[in-house]
Amino acid sequence: MATSAFVHLHNHSEYSLLDGACRISEMVDWAYDNSVPAVALTDHGNMFGAYEFYIIAKEKGVNPIVGCEVYVAPDSRNSREQSQRKPYHLTLIAENEVGYKNLMRLVSVAYIEGFYFRPRIDMEVLREYHEGIIALTGCINGFVPALIGEDQAAAVKNLQTLIDVMGKDNLYVEIQNHGLDLEQQAMPTLIKIAEEFGLPLVGTNDSHYLSKGDHNSHDILLCVQTGKSVNDQQRLAFENQFYFKTIDEMHQAFKDYPAEVITNTVDIATRCQLNLSYGQNIMPEYKVPGGHTADSYLKDVCFQGLNDFAKSESPNGIEDRLNYELSVIEQTGYAGYFLIVWDYVNYARNQGFPLNARGSAGGSLVLYALGVTTFNPIDYGCIFERFLNLERVDMPDIDIDFAPEHRDLVIQYLIDKYGAESVGYVATFNTLGARQAIRDVGRVLDMPLGEVDRLAKQIPSIPGITIDEALDEAPQFKEVAAEPQYVDLMHYATSLEGIKRHVSIHASGIVLANGALTDYVPLFKDKNDRIATQFELQTLAKVGMVKFDFLGLRTLSEVHNCLERVNRKYDLNLKLDDIPFDDAETYKLIGKGFVAGLFQLETSPGMKRVIMQIKPDKFEDFIPIPALYRPGPLDSGMMDSFIRRKLGLEKVSYLHPVLEEILRETYGVCIYQEQVMQ
Repeated sequence: MATSAFVHLHNHSEYSLLDGACRISEMVDWAYDNSVPAVALTDHGNMFGAYEFYIIAKEKGVNPIVGCEVYVAPDSRNSREQSQRKPYHLTLIAENEVGYKNLMRLVSVAYIEGFYFRPRIDMEVLREYHEGIIALTGCINGFVPALIGEDQAAAVKNLQTLIDVMGKDNLYVEIQNHGLDLEQQAMPTLIKIAEEFGLPLVGTNDSHYLSKGDHNSHDILLCVQTGKSVNDQQRLAFENQFYFKTIDEMHQAFKDYPAEVITNTVDIATRCQLNLSYGQNIMPEYKVPGGHTADSYLKDVCFQGLNDFAKSESPNGIEDRLNYELSVIEQTGYAGYFLIVWDYVNYARNQGFPLNARGSAGGSLVLYALGVTTFNPIDYGCIFERFLNLERVDMPDIDIDFAPEHRDLVIQYLIDKYGAESVGYVATFNTLGARQAIRDVGRVLDMPLGEVDRLAKQIPSIPGITIDEALDEAPQFKEVAAEPQYVDLMHYATSLEGIKRHVSIHASGIVLANGALTDYVPLFKDKNDRIATQFELQTLAKVGMVKFDFLGLRTLSEVHNCLERVNRKYDLNLKLDDIPFDDAETYKLIGKGFVAGLFQLETSPGMKRVIMQIKPDKFEDFIPIPALYRPGPLDSGMMDSFIRRKLGLEKVSYLHPVLEEILRETYGVCIYQEQVMQ
């Protein structure tokens, strides 16, 4: 790849939420297509996209320069006075892995300790975590430039502070030229001050969108952020200068400036050689008794559990299955993960908290032996390979439901055991979906609400459907969208669809780390003071983070409270496990449609109708219902065929005799993933 005479060092992606309109892959592609050896990511106050950017750039052969345009409190990050509402900007770039980790710590402190309208650092914490970081003085709102016009002495003082904190070798005076009056006034003075202190200059463009043609889309995105319309003359708006300019355009922008503003971009890019060594399992080590490894201890606990729980007519078969699962777990290195889950489930059960494991975890005999699940998977034909297998070595996914009032108590148990610095929630990013994009853009364009609503309602209610997919699948939407008044709306909605809108916290994910989380990931704090990773689940998996699922399920609270009332009223000690699965009167009630309070079966009138048609008379009849009540089986007629065969109204048949043993329980209808795998 040819060497470039200019490298973009100040760029915002979609993770500068509702402010940046660049997708990370587009930024990297721009660098690759323009034979630029490196490109930087410096989102506002966060590192949400940092590792995603690092991976994509490395795969493309582009040098990833990971940074952040941090917010700096005018005084202390701990101050919450009115005068502290408008922080300064400062561009920080990681030179190496030490700098990357320090940058993660800085942005984490900014959220956890310094948040006041914005996540803020101060010079005290920058001094503590400056190693491996290169600082640029920032845009016109920067820690130094912002004061040039109103108080030059204060600007010089701030620059001296930065020199003291960063050292002259790690500080550049940042020069920008977007044609703004404030820039024209400040930049000559900045250059003069840089000369006086012997500091190098570097030129940047404050890129917020990819190309000049994306200006209007970005303008609309800003309106979505600020709640304004494009016709509001007093709103925030950018000149069409804040895009990834070509190398020639950057030379033209800085033709009247010293040559170093161009050449130093390449020098900085050359200095920044970030190579991260993540990807290994970084889960905390579960402490096992002396003389044991995690694998040997897990085996002992499981075989003890079988003696306590398993009631089977073929114990040898059970032992073979258990040994097989344990061997797979040993080969994948997940014994510690199973022991951690076993430990907090034991804690919850000892506290009397109701809980339930669901999903593919039900196929694990190990989890049954540990007491995490409550049924023997062999009895129900559940296979282990759906949960964990050597051909697809993904982290096992053990979803545990807790009563909402107990969920946080179990999480607190983990915090107490492993340390608050090692336990966190997980970020999730809400994006502009098809309907949301149309509604947001329509509002910004000042279109009548009724017209916007008319178009949005034509998009099929299919989770994750895109505008292009809706055009292909919904003729009525395509017809309405083609009307002249929707041309601009459709254009901008399509261009902005899928862009990150805001960050929140994953409904169930919790991560544990071997040591402080900030050794591996940056953190943020939400409005409820919950501390979470800045990376979402897919990125965490690439880092090597392990997720544990803690779901809150109100049904568990209701069942638990009901049992307590019954026991109090009748002076009993009835437990959930004591309730029989073969009570005919209960099945009659359910067959009549009395399903309120039955988890998953009460979800819709359609589900209720299916139950009344099937008229279940044994527990196994409930198992296929949630699997069949989905768009695919419903549209294909599988649900109707299953019901007719179950009621004896249709002959049970098999496509091939070899399938009879596999499909007998479901009347010849292939319903489960396990059946396909068999």
